[in-house]
Amino acid sequence: MRQDPTPLAPADRDDAPGLPATSCAEGIRSWRGGAWTTGRREVPAEVAVAFSYNRLSHAVMMATPDDLADFAIGFSLSEGIVDRVSEIEELDIVPLARGTEVPLARGTEAPLARGTEAPLARGTEAPLARGVEAPLARGVEAPLAAAAVPPGRAARAPARGVELRMWIGEARLGALEARRRRIAGPTGCGLCGLESLAAALPALPAVPAGRPLVASEVAAAVASLAPAQRLNRATRAVHAAGFWRPESGLVALREDVGRHNALDKLAGALARSGQDPAAGIVVMTSRISVELVQKAARMGATMLAAVSAPTALALDLADAAGLTLIGIAREDGFDVFTHPHRIPG
Repeated sequence: MRQDPTPLAPADRDDAPGLPATSCAEGIRSWRGGAWTTGRREVPAEVAVAFSYNRLSHAVMMATPDDLADFAIGFSLSEGIVDRVSEIEELDIVPLARGTEVPLARGTEAPLARGTEAPLARGTEAPLARGVEAPLARGVEAPLAAAAVPPGRAARAPARGVELRMWIGEARLGALEARRRRIAGPTGCGLCGLESLAAALPALPAVPAGRPLVASEVAAAVASLAPAQRLNRATRAVHAAGFWRPESGLVALREDVGRHNALDKLAGALARSGQDPAAGIVVMTSRISVELVQKAARMGATMLAAVSAPTALALDLADAAGLTLIGIAREDGFDVFTHPHRIPG
């Protein structure tokens, strides 16, 4: 990790040709102030994002098609598929038309040799250049047929998916296959598809000592989220995960329809830039579920704050891992549930 990392730029879209839009304008009939009006409102996109390793399908998540390189890396780290960014040897972000270029089902055939798609990242921890990650998949350039829509709504093309196509070394691939995990769940579902209860609650690593923050700094971190949430300002429908440092303010923020996805994207962004999660505080706009505690601990965060309350199980895991958990963080204050020593006073 760099000792004095450069703050990340605000979240940009992986704006390569062929990726689905992050939101769209929908016609609405609105009841406000005792009267009906008509207009348009932005709604966030939600598309299938498939994670594949050496062309073997591993997981399918419903997510916002934005910051996908961060998502690929953060998910791979938080799920323990790799331990370091450099273990992802190549990454392609491949837009998919409905029914085309589907990743191979696990076990249907041997992993493919590396093929014709140009690699986008090869074993480095430097941020991938935005806007160049996603070559069009063959056959998706042609206009898509309009989908059937309810009366009164404009027809639009069927939603496309995206494959996050990664290559990892044989040792990592063998360990992945041994786990025999496959997820196919609803938006940002963090535990769907696990094959045993024990796999759902593995022991977490003890988090680092981290650094203390005073109460006013925690409040400033929480307050920094809303002004930076560009997609939520437009749609009022997405979660955010941010990382705040006393000397830098809000270093990075990522948004998604799924809270787990937002945290994975943030983890990927920090890992790619060499930011140390123990040097500040992770802040979120959601409740604190057990999966968020697991992901925060695995990324090396020492403090996690959110606007809503934690679950009892989330508290148990945070306490065991040494993670400071802060909930109900609003304009009027916040509650510290575990390891309050990091916020003296």
